[in-house]
Amino acid sequence: PASSAQGDLGFVDVLEQMGCTVSRGAELTVTGPSQLQPLGEIDLNPLPDGAMTVAVLAAFCPGVTRIRNVWNLRVKETDRIQALANELRKIGTVVEELPDGLHIEGDPARLHGAEIATYDDHRIAMCFGMAGARIPGIRIQEPACVAKTYPGFWDDLQAVGVQVRSV
Repeated sequence: PASSAQGDLGFVDVLEQMGCTVSRGAELTVTGPSQLQPLGEIDLNPLPDGAMTVAVLAAFCPGVTRIRNVWNLRVKETDRIQALANELRKIGTVVEELPDGLHIEGDPARLHGAEIATYDDHRIAMCFGMAGARIPGIRIQEPACVAKTYPGFWDDLQAVGVQVRSV
């Protein structure tokens, strides 16, 4: 709900900056534009877990998004900055790994399918699983790692119309 005290609610503000329309009634509703907009430089220290999804979304934005001040992503389940850079490159994104974040040159026309390593990290699997909603041929290694925090993720993704199949 819009009245939530969760810090991650700030992710909705980032989506708004990317061009999404946000309706803040009893519940939040986010509607995406036909084309997401790059963020330029953004400090995501208050939203380190959301930074991963922002990085994947930035690949779809024509232009530069520089995510900074999330050095703490290096000390999570895996070095998430390095993992994101590796996997974004696999799908065709130009990305530079920074000490405290990522410099992403988004271009949806360059994106293509790839086999995504999850590093046994639930958030990597979920971020790139969502990318698979728009990029044909995304294959997630170790998809069961989402069970750590969201065991129904793949079912829910399928319920909203994303083709999910187990190979």
